[in-house]
Amino acid sequence: MLLLRQVPVQTAAEWDRTRPGFVAVDLVTHEGSVAGGEYACTLDVTDVATGWTETRAVRNKSQEHVVTALSNICSDLPFPLLGIHSEYGSEFMNNHLIR
Repeated sequence: MLLLRQVPVQTAAEWDRTRPGFVAVDLVTHEGSVAGGEYACTLDVTDVATGWTETRAVRNKSQEHVVTALSNICSDLPFPLLGIHSEYGSEFMNNHLIR
């Protein structure tokens, strides 16, 4: 709960949906029917206003791998990142991402 208080939160309704830079992010796992072990994931980042989508392969769901991939995507976006909408999983809601 303490971590969530450190994250500035807006609802999607508060976003300017006509302004590029507000993105929805999701981490898609590719584990098939195997429940354990390490498996590849895809980080998907889609801009709400333009539909611009960037994806990156991620080794696993670790915070470090996800934040590194997100940083790489941010540097490739043709507009500044203004806001992120994600689920509350630890791969997104963590101290690495806050920094």
